[in-house]
Amino acid sequence: MATFVTHRLRRFAIDKDTGTVTLIRRLDFEATRRYTLTIIAKDGGGEETTGRLRVNVLDINDNVPTFQKETYLGTIRENEAAPMQVVKVQDENDNSPTFSQSSYIIAIPENIIAGATVLFVSASDLDQSREYGQESIIYSLEGSSQFRINTRSGDTQLNTQLYVLCDEVNITLLDINDNRPIWKDEPYLANVVEMSPVDTDVITVSAFDPDRAENGTVMYAINPPNPFYRINRTTGKIRTSGVVLDRENTDAKDAEMMRKIVVSVTDLLDINDEVPTFHPAIYDISLSEDVPRDHRVVHLNCSDGDDGLNAELSYFITGGNDDGKFSVGFRDGIVRTVVNLDRETQVSYTLILEAIDNGPAGSRKTGT
Repeated sequence: MATFVTHRLRRFAIDKDTGTVTLIRRLDFEATRRYTLTIIAKDGGGEETTGRLRVNVLDINDNVPTFQKETYLGTIRENEAAPMQVVKVQDENDNSPTFSQSSYIIAIPENIIAGATVLFVSASDLDQSREYGQESIIYSLEGSSQFRINTRSGDTQLNTQLYVLCDEVNITLLDINDNRPIWKDEPYLANVVEMSPVDTDVITVSAFDPDRAENGTVMYAINPPNPFYRINRTTGKIRTSGVVLDRENTDAKDAEMMRKIVVSVTDLLDINDEVPTFHPAIYDISLSEDVPRDHRVVHLNCSDGDDGLNAELSYFITGGNDDGKFSVGFRDGIVRTVVNLDRETQVSYTLILEAIDNGPAGSRKTGT
């Protein structure tokens, strides 16, 4: 079975059984001088190959010559010998090239081979001279290195193999620990009866951190230490320690500490000091060459001894994948095939994979 893969279907048709290409619309040499058609031939088993058919359009004498001006004026002496040039008509570069379409929009399959023609653009110039007219048109392509264009014919081809890895991108904005804890009320005032027994509730202090999750967790401490009171590190509740509270105590330092408690609050922050480690360090995988695209090759096992964002890992293939035949899940660490493999083309692949933690910039650790 043969089919076209080209945007020029409106001028040519192909018989899917015999492969006969027929013309279905009139051609115009002045508009387009060459057509390049990409054809796919597929057998009953699903195997396919791609070829190109170039159709050159021959010019016929179907245009009437036209002068650029209705009237030309010249002068000549009456005694000039014949023949004598009176007026020389020259073409002026007064027309800009015009594309046959204002825009070109095409769709191509991701498995189309590199070098295949995906589009043929054409432009015309109404100037008639060789210097300024149709033969002087030069095409150029900007904006993508994956395609190239023939500067004379407008034949646009695929430069490198295309891959569609995903059709949806989700971006998660991660929090960093960039806010300090804030007291909800200060100063705190409380009354406590002297000679109160151990673990008598005094007061609960509270602070909050605008950061999210673990970055917003706060820890409380009495600083400097106070022998008369103790504080719960996570709730901020202050209780008596059991040391006797005596209002008549004459020691100035003890009297001050019984009446004043200094509480500090800090972030609970892990230091990014662990390196991601793969288990095992080297993976030895065997695959059948007929595995389909997007086949799961291996699920990487990598750990990081830190906590929170410092232990969240991102995976990358950093070597051995120049032709893009494999991919790795950015978050899940699953290695998959991107294209069909062929043992006769390449027997083995050695990939270098890296795991990078999501700690603060400048402290990130990489495991290979």
